[in-house]
Amino acid sequence: MGKNRPYQRTERLNSRVREILAVACQRETREEALRNAVITGVEVTRDLSVARVYYYVIGEGAADVSAAFERASGFLRSRVGQEVRMRQTPELRFHFDDSIDHGRRVEGILAQLEIPAEGQQEEELGSEEE
Repeated sequence: MGKNRPYQRTERLNSRVREILAVACQRETREEALRNAVITGVEVTRDLSVARVYYYVIGEGAADVSAAFERASGFLRSRVGQEVRMRQTPELRFHFDDSIDHGRRVEGILAQLEIPAEGQQEEELGSEEE
């Protein structure tokens, strides 16, 4: 019948939960390791029972940040529950987001390739025709 388009409400909820968690990690939690974490995205399931939280770690200590998220998950969930009015606060599941590292690797590979800029290609083609 319809395509699997995300609902507007779910998109707004994803954004709001991301904001709440970002502020809580930077300013409100006792876990110092979480200050090195950047919340890159949140995906709340359709039934609103689970929120997959994606994070990236600035610098070293990904294992420390992962353990800190596990310890602070109850506090972070309660912060979400205080800020967002819902029947049930979603369970938070934390996942390391390696897309930034992946993008950097791709950029590094592309930088090593010798591909002339568009303007140079046109000049080379024009000189070959003469």
